[in-house]
Amino acid sequence: MTLLRRDKESKRELLGRLERVEKRRPADEVNAHYETLATALEEASGAQVADATLYAAALASESEIELADRHLATTKGLRRMAARRQVSAAVRRARRAAPETADEVAQRASARRAALLDQALHVLQVGLERKVAGANRGERKWSGISKRR
Repeated sequence: MTLLRRDKESKRELLGRLERVEKRRPADEVNAHYETLATALEEASGAQVADATLYAAALASESEIELADRHLATTKGLRRMAARRQVSAAVRRARRAAPETADEVAQRASARRAALLDQALHVLQVGLERKVAGANRGERKWSGISKRR
């Protein structure tokens, strides 16, 4: 909360708003909860980044398979047999490079995205509570009075 204007009425309004802020839990408890949530959010974000890497690898592998398949579709005769081998080799390389398909990774990332949003909002709410828990009403009053002088 900030001081809107530098007059006495504004300062009284600010002090009134600060007095209405409730401290529901001790600061130590809120800080521990915040740290736990922040760590969980960081781990989930790391998993999302790992999925982005897996997604890129899956797309590259699927692109390689698609190119080999297009080549197979345009060839005829004996070259078609070689093109089939290229397709099967591309599929084997793709499975080694990316064990999951792009669709599987995208579905998992989409589900995690919603969970990440919920976690981030919860971290923000606890962060606000953390600021309030760390504040001292007496300090807030004295900081407002000392600025007046």
